[in-house]
Amino acid sequence: MRGNRKLTGALLLGALLTVALLSSCGGGGGGDAATASGPLTKAQFIKRAGPICQKVAEERETLIKQLPPGQVSGSRQQLEKALALVIFPLYGKVISELAELKPPSDQAAAKLIGQAEAILKQAEAHPGPLLTGNPFRQINGTAAKYGIKGCTF
Repeated sequence: MRGNRKLTGALLLGALLTVALLSSCGGGGGGDAATASGPLTKAQFIKRAGPICQKVAEERETLIKQLPPGQVSGSRQQLEKALALVIFPLYGKVISELAELKPPSDQAAAKLIGQAEAILKQAEAHPGPLLTGNPFRQINGTAAKYGIKGCTF
């Protein structure tokens, strides 16, 4: 249990640094020109959503690898507070960026974003389960089924 807490603490510290880096990152714009009046096609959405997910995952992993082992530890309350201050805003930003892409009107795209929003809301209300597992992994599976590669919340 103590090892899990240290790992979670390290992940949270990595996420703190990720938030700082992401604040300077742009959204998922560029590439295909979408009409201002309508949603993206599925191919356009996948093309733009992938980099949004991948950028977060890559930066998070890079920062975690740079942390000395056991650098962060803390009480359950400290870790839950860190989740609220770091992870939830980070994932909220990613979910918002995905929604801002004007996803296709198909049910699968709406399910992906809706599922992510619901999991985030549940985690914000009850952060404790995040100390032992990652309910956001469900989003990764949904994204992969839709065609978005490398989405690792």
